[in-house]
Amino acid sequence: MMIVKRIVLISLLMGAAAYADHDKRPNVIVILADDMRYDGVAANGNAQVKTPNLNRLAERGSVFDHAYLQGANTGATCVASRAQLLCGRGVFRIEGGKGSTFAPSHKTIAQAFSSGGYFTFITGKSHNQPESAMRGFQGGARLYGLSKGAYYVTNKDERRSHFGLSYQDYREDGQYDEKHLYLVGLKGEKCSNPSEIKNHEGLHSSDVIGQAAVDFIQSYDRSDPFFLYLPFHAPHDPRQAPAEYLDLYPPESIALPSNFLPKHPFDFGELKTRDEKLAPYPRTKEDTQKQLSEYYAIITHMDAAIGRVFAALKERGLVDNTIVVFTSDSGLAVGSHGLFGKQNLYDDGGTHVPMIMAGPGVPSGKRTDSLMYTYDLYPTLCDLTGVSIPDSVTGVSQKMAIEGNVKESVRDDLYFGFKGTVRAVCNERFKLIEYAYKGKRLTQLFDLENDPDECTNLADNAEYAQILNRMRKLLEGHRGDETESWRDKFWEIYNGK
Repeated sequence: MMIVKRIVLISLLMGAAAYADHDKRPNVIVILADDMRYDGVAANGNAQVKTPNLNRLAERGSVFDHAYLQGANTGATCVASRAQLLCGRGVFRIEGGKGSTFAPSHKTIAQAFSSGGYFTFITGKSHNQPESAMRGFQGGARLYGLSKGAYYVTNKDERRSHFGLSYQDYREDGQYDEKHLYLVGLKGEKCSNPSEIKNHEGLHSSDVIGQAAVDFIQSYDRSDPFFLYLPFHAPHDPRQAPAEYLDLYPPESIALPSNFLPKHPFDFGELKTRDEKLAPYPRTKEDTQKQLSEYYAIITHMDAAIGRVFAALKERGLVDNTIVVFTSDSGLAVGSHGLFGKQNLYDDGGTHVPMIMAGPGVPSGKRTDSLMYTYDLYPTLCDLTGVSIPDSVTGVSQKMAIEGNVKESVRDDLYFGFKGTVRAVCNERFKLIEYAYKGKRLTQLFDLENDPDECTNLADNAEYAQILNRMRKLLEGHRGDETESWRDKFWEIYNGK
């Protein structure tokens, strides 16, 4: 009997030790902005925008100065972007659709963390169909964008208003259809079906989504660590913010981007998209200043909501045991290169995004030059938490860059693609963009060290002929990294066929 008691006692002690170790694993919060440029964070060199909470996150963590969206195969870049982030796979490797849905064989980051013993929770915007986007999540609240009805409120004039979005909560049955939509009133309460309400005005989406995250953190009582996915709708248009935030940015005080142009120098098939029609063409100084002032205002308002999430972590004593990441699904031109959208492969157009990480295992006050895709975040977080990386993940962990020398890059180069018309490749010094549109080719070559704003095209400069050839070989070396959903004419036009 004594032997049995000892065995039981030893088993209990071993279980308690394992449980204690299990408890010590860090929580993870991934905060995703929508259409936020790299310099949408003040800490990234933009003195005009106010982001005090994100600045503090950068101070206590590490900043990736060269994090990029790889591209998209539709004009709705956020669909493909979120699929890449959730699956840890590049845009050319997303199977089962163009990102709205993706193959069951692609194990999502939520599936990886739930299998690894984390409680997975989502609140905020999804731009993928629920059968794909919700795989692996065990809870959620204030979800937006999971069904087609999520884009309407009461009438066409209020469509997409940040003050009148329709939401749903997590459903175990997976039925995210219109009948489960609701609005959030000014006091945060649920309102009846959107179709029954006229002239609804409620809380701003950043307040609704941020508060849902705060509520989750404040009420969390499980012994397991949590994985919180927090995708905001801001600063996506319409760029609405409460008046006190708009007042911070008088339009006449806003400086234009150094690469501002009234017109893009040539047509590559994206000059009449929805995003480009948000501003008059040719672009004017006054309208661009107005739109930038609204852009900065909605960013600062979102930053305040993020600050409340950080405060909730502090209240619960979780700051030192939580890895927090802030990034964006894509950038946005807002006047750069004569463009306003993200349907392009310029750094300041759609690909370059902020990437800030803080928490256990992440050095404070560090900036790294390591080249990174946004989908590399998935294996990086797995590496930092001890969660197994599924075989379906093609991203590369950036843990070595976090721990190593700031100049060390995990990747030698990055390859980009947009639809069937644009491909690009960059290394730490040069960037090549090739266009194939209406049977014609156009080439841009930029020296990123001396021309980070990509203003001077060196493609026709004889002094750079050898570099151009090297970059083209680098681009062509990535050919074949495409799936059936990319049946397009780029390479045929590129090769003159």
